[in-house]
Parts: sequence; structure tokens; C-alpha cells
Amino acid sequence: MKRIKPVRVLICDDDAGDRKLLKTILDAMRNYTFDILEASTTEDIDRSLNSENLDLIFLDLLLPGKSGMEWLSTIVEKRIAPTVVITGHSELENHMTAMRNGAYGYISKPWISKLESALPLVTRAVTQALDQWEFEQLLEEQKKKLKK
Repeated sequence: MKRIKPVRVLICDDDAGDRKLLKTILDAMRNYTFDILEASTTEDIDRSLNSENLDLIFLDLLLPGKSGMEWLSTIVEKRIAPTVVITGHSELENHMTAMRNGAYGYISKPWISKLESALPLVTRAVTQALDQWEFEQLLEEQKKKLKK
């Protein structure tokens, strides 16, 4: 079943080819409709994080000016949106650090180079991130109600 409201996604990556590839993968997903924004520079990312109502963020780790891990800290601290880290570096330590620091998913770019292998991987990451975020929001609302 397709979601009625489009999912507002921000893709933060300085590589235009990688942004285009991820957009192609998202467009191929049948259960979602996406409103996709792109940011490739520190200024673009900062502006988008502070002015857009985002549902999901894809964040490269290697960005000019400010690292993806630094951006992840800001995103998590401000509770902007669930974030899936994408990177060309698939070291386990990066994966573990990103997840410990609040990433909702982690995808190595070599895995998304082909649509047929990337589609299930990205679909799973999107679904898990959005479901977990929604659950956490509901949990926070319930905690607030109980405190009253």
C-alpha cells in the first residue's frame, strides 16, 4: 500500500552522480512517493536542515567543510529527521560509530551502484527508519501524557 503523503527526503552528498543514483532508486520504490531535495555544500545542508520540514535524510560521511558525523550530531541533537548514512567507505568502525551516534541506517555506496541490488536495501533502510522514527514520536507523546 502506497503512503498518501509524500516523504520529504534530503540527500546530502557532494557527488552529483551519487545523488542522481539515489534519486533513481527512491523513484523506483513502489510503496512511497518522495519529495526529494538535494544538498551538496555546507551552506546547502545547513539551509535545508534549518528551513525544511524533513521526513528522512540520506547523509554522506565525507562532505566538504563539515563531516557527515558532525552533521549527524546536529541532526540527532535537534531531532530533525531519521538519518540513513551513505558512504563509499565500508569500514565496520564507521558503521558502528554512525549507528551509536544516532543513524537509523547505514548503506555502503558500493551496494547501491546497481538498481537491482540497491532497491531492496534502500527500501528496507527507508521503511525501518520511518517506522522507528514514528514509533519514537508516539512514545514521546505518551510519556508527555503520563507526566500530566
